Amino acid sequence: MSKILKFLLFIIFFNLSSCIKYNSFNNKSLIIETQLSGERLVFADVSNSLLKTKNINQNWSRINSEKITPYFRLKNSLGLIKGDFIKNSECYLAVQLNNGRLYKWKYNSANDKTLPSYVAMSADIIEARFNIGKNIWLNEIYSDSIFINNSEKRFKKFDKVMVLGTKVFQNSKIDMPIWLEINTNSDNNAFIRYNGKFKTELRQNNYYYEDPFKKKWPKTIIESLKRGEIYYGMSCEQVRISIGNPIIINNTSSIHGVSQQWVYGKHIDERKYLLFKNGKLVTM
Repeated sequence: MSKILKFLLFIIFFNLSSCIKYNSFNNKSLIIETQLSGERLVFADVSNSLLKTKNINQNWSRINSEKITPYFRLKNSLGLIKGDFIKNSECYLAVQLNNGRLYKWKYNSANDKTLPSYVAMSADIIEARFNIGKNIWLNEIYSDSIFINNSEKRFKKFDKVMVLGTKVFQNSKIDMPIWLEINTNSDNNAFIRYNGKFKTELRQNNYYYEDPFKKKWPKTIIESLKRGEIYYGMSCEQVRISIGNPIIINNTSSIHGVSQQWVYGKHIDERKYLLFKNGKLVTM
């Protein structure tokens, strides 16, 4: 082989290598680190009805492909959030699975970015596991998106139950896909959706971490709370237990003390207003 031919082959090989390195570097440079970068997540198992929905199957694809990846290929996988992937002015969340493959999920950057409901953060799963072996008191149990009972045991609101384990599963378009398995004293299990942090407005708490009824409260008050009744003089805590969290709390301070207006009802025509002064219900 002549020296000229060797030189030409060297130039061709060098250019190809440079091109490959440049493209690789360019692709990596499009992933921008965010506050979520480095967080680990789990693609939850999902209900059959949710798996058939269009939304869950249309937003995931390989990092350098426009071909949609159906969710059944991702469920039960573990992943690592790499950051935001920018392509053609579109913003995606970049996630690398344990097998090394990179996937992207499209979100609307104009709104606050939230992960899809079928993705569980590993940190939340670990936090939920701290409840194993502890007792909780049931609250919201009348919806299968909050409470799943596969046993013959009948549960009631305020029942004290023990947590046996956790499960990552989603059957709803909202809320974290993390569940606490509770003891039924049978082979069949029951699950209540993990609360996360205690809620004071808008959403209800699925359970309590301690007995909601204080020993110092009269039995008449406790029985009223169990029936979902409220009356003048009740404390904020008692009203929460009886009818749940308000959707809005308006605070007002004056020389006469602190007052709060609690608003219930999602729609204007069904709104209910409660007024508390110094922690006691005075108007409803």
